Amino acid sequence: MRVVGDRWSRLTMAISRWACYRVTVTNRIVSNPKIMFGKPVIVGTRITVEHILRCLAAGETPDEIVADYPPLTHEDIRLAQELARS
Repeated sequence: MRVVGDRWSRLTMAISRWACYRVTVTNRIVSNPKIMFGKPVIVGTRITVEHILRCLAAGETPDEIVADYPPLTHEDIRLAQELARS
């Protein structure tokens, strides 16, 4: 029984260490030092807010970005723009 307890404590310690790194910027944008060097990314992807903003600055429309990156939604692009303004 002691082995199970030790495994459980190691697991909970690992989860708590991971949880302290994850910072939720919005419900769809998070920042974690272990993902893309801590840059804000869209949840469940490695697409950074910076990349979305660079695409927009290069003249791509939100429709083109969503077509190029299927995990993204128009709401994700709007949230990235709001984050940049704040």
